[in-house]
Amino acid sequence: MGYKRKEYENMESLFTNGKKKFVKYEEGAAMYSMGIHAFTELAKEAKAIYRIRRIVLVNTEIIDEYIENFRVTEAERDRLFAYCKKMNLTQAQVFKEALELLYKTKP
Repeated sequence: MGYKRKEYENMESLFTNGKKKFVKYEEGAAMYSMGIHAFTELAKEAKAIYRIRRIVLVNTEIIDEYIENFRVTEAERDRLFAYCKKMNLTQAQVFKEALELLYKTKP
C-alpha cells in the first residue's frame, strides 16, 4: 500500500537561516525530494538518526556529507571508462565485481 507524499507549497517557511540542522522524516523527505521510505533508509545508512523519547530526528549535515561521498568526479568516470575498455567489460560488470569485493571483505 502506497502513501501519498505531502506536498509543501512554501518550503522556505520550514527553514530558519536557510536550512534546519535536525528534521523529522517527513520534513527531510520533502527537503531532499524523495519518498519517506527512501529518506528513512538513507538516514539509517548515514547513521544520522537521533531518537529522543518518541520523536526521531535526522541530522541534515550528516546526510549532506553522506550524499557527497557518492559523487563521481569527471576524472573518476574517465578512469572507469578506460578500465572497462581495457578489460573489455561493461560498467555493470565492473560495479558488480566491486560490490562483491566490498561485501566479501565485510565481517
